[in-house]
Amino acid sequence: IRKHNIKDMVYVLGGNDWSDFTAKLKSEIDDFEKYEDVILRVGYIDDEDLEVLYSNSYWFIFTSKYEGFGMPLLEAMSCGCPVIGADNSSMPEVVADCGILVNCDSDDEHILAYEKYYFDDEYRKNMAEKGYERSKLFSWQSTVDIMLKKMQEVEAKKLNKPLVSIITSTYNIIENGRKDFLKQNIESVKNQSYQNIEHIIIDGESTDNTIELLDEYKNNGHITYFIEKNNGIYDLINKGILKAKGKYILCLNSNDLFCDNMAVEYLVSKIEELEADACFANANICDSNTLKVIKEWNGKDLYKPLVSIPCHQTFIIKKDIIEELGFYNTNYKMVADIIFILNMVTNNKKIVNINKTIISCRDINLLDVNSDTVKKEQVKAIYEEYGKYNNFSYLDILNLVYSNYKFLDKDNKINLITKVINTKNQVLIESVLQDVIKDGNDSRKIKNILLPYINFIKTSKLGNFLLKNVVVVTDELINNVNYKIINIFGIKIKIRWH
Repeated sequence: IRKHNIKDMVYVLGGNDWSDFTAKLKSEIDDFEKYEDVILRVGYIDDEDLEVLYSNSYWFIFTSKYEGFGMPLLEAMSCGCPVIGADNSSMPEVVADCGILVNCDSDDEHILAYEKYYFDDEYRKNMAEKGYERSKLFSWQSTVDIMLKKMQEVEAKKLNKPLVSIITSTYNIIENGRKDFLKQNIESVKNQSYQNIEHIIIDGESTDNTIELLDEYKNNGHITYFIEKNNGIYDLINKGILKAKGKYILCLNSNDLFCDNMAVEYLVSKIEELEADACFANANICDSNTLKVIKEWNGKDLYKPLVSIPCHQTFIIKKDIIEELGFYNTNYKMVADIIFILNMVTNNKKIVNINKTIISCRDINLLDVNSDTVKKEQVKAIYEEYGKYNNFSYLDILNLVYSNYKFLDKDNKINLITKVINTKNQVLIESVLQDVIKDGNDSRKIKNILLPYINFIKTSKLGNFLLKNVVVVTDELINNVNYKIINIFGIKIKIRWH
């Protein structure tokens, strides 16, 4: 409409609830108000009215990410309405060459299809006739046969895909004005392309109408829920994990949702392919009401377990690993997830990353995450659970969590970095050293780490990392340069300063 300044077209959106879709449109189209009059949201349409709409429409669009059969396409074709379907699942089998098939995620392919139907009357009429003739091939028996075949294919796929348990905790959702948030959460799980998911909701004895809302989704087969005594969010999550039957666990806050219908597919594919213990991804921080993206939360950049972790809701973790490491520590009210990830790292569990944005995280969550109260609990927890057993002082952990180590004087910085290096933990070492090396402008910062003398260091993962990120200085160049010797794995390494 915008591209060609079209004045004689309206979009009719059928279905019960387009609020999420409309909110997304408003956030992504700057001048959306100009088009509100040509986007009609008519709600539920009964069969009698649906036939009239099909018969009088220029074309029908049905481009979902997955369909067991695609009955609406067949209905439209039987009414002589040209169709645009998605080139996935069963839809090509229904439409064949009697309509236009597009990539469901491609705006460009959608626009080209619309232009073809709008500007080429002969082509549109030809597709309407071909679609009508093809619809005659589908008797109720053949339709049932196709649907049964697809159901059998889905069940067969489930047998080859591990079960994923998604855990969500709730408490007085209605009273707190977050009914729509939870609905979006559940719908985003329901819309996942991955075919073997159980969504478990643990409610902490809500006293409002939250249970009635959960009943609606339970009766539709979308969730399973349990009511448990509320001893805090991590206690509820642990209770959900105990009830989970899946090989993998993903914890999704009730305020938040998947922003990609392929999210679970991506995570499972990567963790299975690399035989890892956990996998994480990226998230978007979004406005709580509109879901407009405020900033991107890059998981790989935040993966610094002594300093920060990525959005924990992007993590999928083997249930066996959670049981082995003792679940989330309920002594901590706000940072048990941070401690659990650190526990995985220090126990040398294999954690991998995919560069995909899969979660929309509402900014109301970050009011808590970034608070000084949370930071203080984080410092205390890391010190109590890890620092004091590994030669770190409370002040060391405070400097790491608040990233103060980048601003320490030379001697204190060397002392802290030496402690990090002597943990002998690859992830911890690299995450801190990368930060220090990137800060190269201040004369107090480490600029060059000398990698001398020991051949195996040069071929190690740590050695390769340092070689790529620092300037290596030889003995001949060290004259008149202030340097200090530190001990890494019992090997003397020289650090020099500009």
